[in-house]
Formats: sequence, structure tokens, C-alpha cells
Amino acid sequence: MKKVRRDRAVSDYKIVTVDSGNVDEFGFFCVRNKKHLGYTGKLSWLQKHSENGVRIKLIVTGDGKRAGFLAYVRG
Repeated sequence: MKKVRRDRAVSDYKIVTVDSGNVDEFGFFCVRNKKHLGYTGKLSWLQKHSENGVRIKLIVTGDGKRAGFLAYVRG
């Protein structure tokens, strides 16, 4: 079983809303290369579905590393 690191406080993280206006700055959690087919596909998907309420939240550590993300539709 993998040991979980617990050496960061919750205050060491920030949650950023990723949208078509700031995706160039923050990117996506799972694909970082902007030329990758997965990146362009996800960007197209975000632009298409954001008007339907799709949101992406990115968890960023204090030193700028991506720790996780959440994609959801507001209900």
C-alpha cells in the first residue's frame, strides 16, 4: 500500500478556476503540452461545454505544482 504524504497544510494550496481565458497560464492537469492532441481536444471540449455549466478547478501547491483537478457541471 502506498504511503500518503501529509506534510503540507491546506493553506499551502490554492484552487484556481480554469477557463478559456486563463487556460494558457494554468493548462490542464493531465495534459501540459499545448501541441498534444489531448490538450487541443480538451480545450475544444471546454470551450464547447463551458456555456452548459462545465467548470474545471485546479489545485495548485504554494510552489506552483499541480496537485489535482476537478471537472464538474453546476447543477
